[in-house]
Amino acid sequence: MAVNIKKRYRVRRTISVIYKIMAVVVLILCIGGAVASYVSSSSANKGIVKEATSMLEEEATLRIKATGGSVLESIFPAFGSPLATLVIGIIGFLILYASGELISLLIALEENTRKTSLMLEQKG
Repeated sequence: MAVNIKKRYRVRRTISVIYKIMAVVVLILCIGGAVASYVSSSSANKGIVKEATSMLEEEATLRIKATGGSVLESIFPAFGSPLATLVIGIIGFLILYASGELISLLIALEENTRKTSLMLEQKG
């Protein structure tokens, strides 16, 4: 026996969709930002990499610390900032998308509870 119930919470449904759209936009922007950061940092660091490899390891480490870089960035100079951009963007995407899904879940829970209540009232 199918029970037709009126859809409620139009604004909450809209907010849920907006959260999901924002999540996709954040993901696209973070991927674009990571690619742009990789391109700009790899072209800017080519000269620094040549200098660092020609120096002794101890001198290179001191120079990296003096310029504020990390040892990882000295080995892979083009991956520090893009990787951070990508990780932060993915975390933002997951938070926004999960928020939209949570709102959808709560709406579906309310609808199923109301539908069950109507079915039990009709039987009893």
